[in-house]
Amino acid sequence: MTEIPEWPMPDGREFLLPQRAYLLSYRTQGAYARREAIVDSRRHFDAVESPDPNYETQLALLGLAGDAMQAIEDLGNLAAASMEGLEGLASYVKATAYHPSHVNNFYARLHKRNLDYFLELCGFKLAGHTMFDFFEFRPLMTAQERTAIEAAERATAKLIREHLTRLAHDWNHWRRVFHGYKHGALVANPDEVAIVDDTETRIPGMVIWARRRNGVEIGPGVTGTLAPVADQLQTEGELAVEVLEYLVDLRLRSFELIKFNQEGEAFPDPEKLIDSPWRFWMRSADIDDKYVTLLRGRGVELDSVQV
Repeated sequence: MTEIPEWPMPDGREFLLPQRAYLLSYRTQGAYARREAIVDSRRHFDAVESPDPNYETQLALLGLAGDAMQAIEDLGNLAAASMEGLEGLASYVKATAYHPSHVNNFYARLHKRNLDYFLELCGFKLAGHTMFDFFEFRPLMTAQERTAIEAAERATAKLIREHLTRLAHDWNHWRRVFHGYKHGALVANPDEVAIVDDTETRIPGMVIWARRRNGVEIGPGVTGTLAPVADQLQTEGELAVEVLEYLVDLRLRSFELIKFNQEGEAFPDPEKLIDSPWRFWMRSADIDDKYVTLLRGRGVELDSVQV
């Protein structure tokens, strides 16, 4: 292990083990529960969907929106905590101390973030340091292999930025509908409230009541048939689960390089430093083929390389 005095191993009991437990809880329970909830909500929507949405159809779509947006909120909450935790505490503490501004601020600021931000979010870098600054892998990485690792890290960070930017748009568009779901299914009954066009002709859709108002006030709405909206919500919710699973897996992989004694103290595990801890997710257009060949030869995982 390379000696870095200003970066000692964090306390195992206060930081590493609770953080690992939090991440494992999502991988073993949270991701499965979120994915199944989205599928179940979509199944219910399909069972009651009609061309001219009645109240039951609208409530079913609201349920699907709630489960899909919950996955996007989970992602924003964990990512925000990972990048801006509470001073002196492990990042899981902020992730479990819920505040809606954490998620809103995370997504609202994404367009201002450079690629280094996403490299750190993935765990490829820590305050400018790379994994090579903390661990020495056997056999030693060649200069070309390290260049290939850096190229794969950048390609992965680029795809994660793309996915998160897309989900940020969805969060901004749907979060008020999501809040309508979480605060009592605040859907306007179509028998009492109609959406009309400029000629006052009724059109299909769904309306959410605005929250935190002194009087009754219409909030966000959806017009047109609801099945295409359900398709979009399901796709975005499942993408959020996939991205969060990936980020959780990346962070858990760093724990695989560490061993703990009975007192909870942490040490680099020399037996694990012969294995590649990396797993990359990228578009094939964003990395040179020679780097892909080189990394696969070293045993590095290249997941879901896309055209």
